[in-house]
Amino acid sequence: MKRKTENMQVVETLAQKNFRYGKCFLWIYSEVALASLATDNIIINVGNIPVVTDLIELKSNGEVISWQPFVGSVFEGGTGTIVQKLKRNPDVDSDIDTEVIVNPTITDEGTPFFSPEIELIAQSAAGNRAFLDTKLISSQFALAANTAYLIKITNKDVTSKKYDLEINICK
Repeated sequence: MKRKTENMQVVETLAQKNFRYGKCFLWIYSEVALASLATDNIIINVGNIPVVTDLIELKSNGEVISWQPFVGSVFEGGTGTIVQKLKRNPDVDSDIDTEVIVNPTITDEGTPFFSPEIELIAQSAAGNRAFLDTKLISSQFALAANTAYLIKITNKDVTSKKYDLEINICK
């Protein structure tokens, strides 16, 4: 029996379409040493166009790391370190005016999404080493235009630990 195929359509997911049109971007803040009980402040500063998170993921060798997000944060421009933005599809000529800044001078944290902070407990890997790999914010979380979002990451361990933060955003 032959199947009729001339009327079939290929359905493209939103993620595939965003990738094809170059609408997705990636920021990686990697191999960062964070002292015991120290906090890093990461700002996601959304430009004139609202964006959607695809994934915000934290990996660490710390046994206990805490995090807390805020909306409507205020920071001093020209302070902190700008994280390099990478196009998910470099073959498409597109850009986004959202930026990620590490440890700018914060003048107002804004409104917390939740309180208190969430403590993330690592799993034990081979050799009794800690390993933490968790999604902080999963896909399809809208971030408003012209708004700064603060993510506070604190090392609750007794020694300095490294972490990686990966931020995937689509416009």
